[in-house]
Amino acid sequence: MNSTNTQNIKTFSLLVTSSAWASQGHITALNFAKSVLKANHKIHRVFFYSDATQVANNSSVAPQDELNLSSEWTELATTNDIDLVTCISAAIKRGIIDSQEQTRYQTPANNLADGFNLSGLGQLVDAIIQSDRVVSF
Repeated sequence: MNSTNTQNIKTFSLLVTSSAWASQGHITALNFAKSVLKANHKIHRVFFYSDATQVANNSSVAPQDELNLSSEWTELATTNDIDLVTCISAAIKRGIIDSQEQTRYQTPANNLADGFNLSGLGQLVDAIIQSDRVVSF
């Protein structure tokens, strides 16, 4: 019998809820994602919820001796066609908005980092449906 490798490929989605700067959750999630991809699996979506949404704020600047988590996520997503979704209600609550929400709320600027999208919890439900595994950090 000749089995194909495609039968062994799993699709993962990640749920990140930990703060980008107050814990190791983002770094652990990034390392996990890189390991999944290195093992030839696929990542469908990374959903950022609660304090994890702060990683999508392009107004935040990482100190020179620290990892720029926003850039790391964007690079990983761009290179591997991964959807980065930031919970819209959690993000807005923390002052993170895109140009559409800027107009809606009449704020002076938008600050959603490149590569990230604002969307609702329906995207998390979709990720759960589309994935073989969902891992939370």
